[in-house]
Amino acid sequence: MTYLPVELIDSAVDLEVEILGEFYKAKIVAQPLYDPSGVKMRGSQ
Repeated sequence: MTYLPVELIDSAVDLEVEILGEFYKAKIVAQPLYDPSGVKMRGSQ
């Protein structure tokens, strides 16, 4: 997870993030990734 300057927020832009020397594809998520009940983390039951 990262924060971008407002001028870089464009869903058409291809992004990568570097984690421990390896690059991974990333995408911009406009909505908060907040899951107060933890359902997404536990998966559907």
